[in-house]
Amino acid sequence: MYHKLSSLLLAILICSACATGPAPQRVSEQTRNSIYYLNQGTELFARGCYLRAMDYFQDAHQLFSAADDRAGVIQSLNSIGDTYFRLDDMESALRVYGDAIALAQAHHPGLVRALTNQAAALMNLNRRREAALALDRAAGLEKTNGEQALYLKTRARWCIHEGQHDRARAFLEAALEACDTGGEDILSSIYFTMGHLFMQNDQPEQARSQFDQALALDREKHVPHDIARDLEAIGMTYAAVDEHLRATDYFKRSAKIYALLKDTRRAQTVVAHLEKSARLADADVATTLFWIHTWLSDKTGSAICD
Repeated sequence: MYHKLSSLLLAILICSACATGPAPQRVSEQTRNSIYYLNQGTELFARGCYLRAMDYFQDAHQLFSAADDRAGVIQSLNSIGDTYFRLDDMESALRVYGDAIALAQAHHPGLVRALTNQAAALMNLNRRREAALALDRAAGLEKTNGEQALYLKTRARWCIHEGQHDRARAFLEAALEACDTGGEDILSSIYFTMGHLFMQNDQPEQARSQFDQALALDREKHVPHDIARDLEAIGMTYAAVDEHLRATDYFKRSAKIYALLKDTRRAQTVVAHLEKSARLADADVATTLFWIHTWLSDKTGSAICD
């Protein structure tokens, strides 16, 4: 849901060098600080440390606003919106995405991302008609390969919500093609969405293959939150075919990561799956539950977010 920030840094450096003539201009300290805060926030976001990431994104937003840097403001707003999205605060996410959309002009960098993520938030609120309108608006805009992949994946999600599974698969296959030419950042989420589609079609074995690919990519990038999501999904594929001992293993690993991230809601959801599969498999998970409860109740923070 978020892009690498190297392109933003490059754009700022190029503008700074060319705006006043041939002599290169040094980037201001405020610009360097803004980019630093965005980078720090993005790293924390990737780890699932959303509250800490939010602090950095808010600081970046303030500095970009003070400099009247439209591109930076839109970038930081998109990142703040993404963070609210991950915190399941969809109303706040929508307000922030709306702010980014209002600031962005046609074809302005950041507009496609804001519209696409606005559509995703609207779908989570079951406001599918509004989501379709946002996607329709994004459809006609020029896109980078990464933006195209994000748009196609989100359009596929809308089709899944509407029960249009064949169209969803076509969009996801097109998204994978876009990833081959520059949209790699969201590749794991496309595999995950494809797995979700297979689960909707009662095809847990095929779904597991997709979730496995997502897990491999997220491990490679070391993205704990998404690793936990992938592990939970794989556990569900085993539970769907009554392989509850295998499911238990994946649920244990997922719930522990969510607990480390202090994501109580998601940890409790996975624990419910864990306890059910453990009971059906006659497996002892008492020690795992001890660690999960200990980490959730520990108020001193987590090594993941240090």
